[in-house]
Amino acid sequence: MALAHTAIIATKGFQLMVTNSGSSRVPRLLAIVLVLAVSLVFSALPAHADGGAPNLAYVAGTAQGISAIDIGQQKVTGTISVAGDP
Repeated sequence: MALAHTAIIATKGFQLMVTNSGSSRVPRLLAIVLVLAVSLVFSALPAHADGGAPNLAYVAGTAQGISAIDIGQQKVTGTISVAGDP
């Protein structure tokens, strides 16, 4: 149950009544949060590879060392042998 808060401000013959209802805060807060969440979703920039071979992904920890995978063809295009577990 929300109680309404009322304040009366009187100065030099001018009287103003301000009513602040606690129940109007929740929908307003939810609307602000929703607007911020939607703006974050649509403002996210796509990730791009940094030059070189943008269609390759490098996977460490395979049995052969580091594998280079062609994203477009979805197959391993090369391996880099390293000693130990990278």
